[in-house]
Amino acid sequence: MSEIQEKQSSSNPKPLDGRTVLVTRAQNQVEAFARAISDAGGNVVFFPVIEITTPDSWVDCDSVIRHIHSYDLIVFTSANAVERFFERTLAVDGRGLSTIRQKSVYAVGEITRSSLVMRGCTVNDIPEKSTAEDLGRLLKELDLREKKILLPRGDLSSRVLPILLRQSGATVDEPIVYNTRKPEPENVHTIREMLLKNEIDVVTFFSPSSVRNFAELIPIEHLEGAAVAVIGEVTAEAARQAGMKVD
Repeated sequence: MSEIQEKQSSSNPKPLDGRTVLVTRAQNQVEAFARAISDAGGNVVFFPVIEITTPDSWVDCDSVIRHIHSYDLIVFTSANAVERFFERTLAVDGRGLSTIRQKSVYAVGEITRSSLVMRGCTVNDIPEKSTAEDLGRLLKELDLREKKILLPRGDLSSRVLPILLRQSGATVDEPIVYNTRKPEPENVHTIREMLLKNEIDVVTFFSPSSVRNFAELIPIEHLEGAAVAVIGEVTAEAARQAGMKVD
């Protein structure tokens, strides 16, 4: 770096200059987040502790796709569910995509909403907080009696939302559109050493399952020198239960 470049760099510091951020998200989901860290001057270390895979069976999902016209509402609680459901719909019966776009669609939060908008859907509403409980409370403001709701989900998704919807008188179909698995990262030993040497400044989590899988791989006491950042309150609570201090 030239002297001029050094002066420009020092006079325009970035928020994450000199910071190293550990990203525990699935490998196929990290691009935008990693780019944001890099743009802010941070260094990214990848440590994917969850893996998104196809469900054990597509039978239930394929059945609802063929009857997509019969649903009054479609509800999504993750961008993963959006991506996998739309991919499967295209594979089974592409005509169903236009039907989905004409339905009343709800999303748990901004990331899920954006994923739906990218696919041509108009999202009716999202809750103030991105939790299943808050989405359930939002939907309960509607008259759900005798309504038929489609809730594509992952195998480890919270059971809170479908329970709330059924309590409101709705019929809920919940096809599994992806499974969440724990991979065996090759760099476990390296990450442990980096944490012990305080070479990682921030550890990030995007889901309760990522917290649980991380805790099975890395002793919690290794996090004493790092900040813990999470995407929302549900993940924060999982981190606290695992013995982490959420910063």
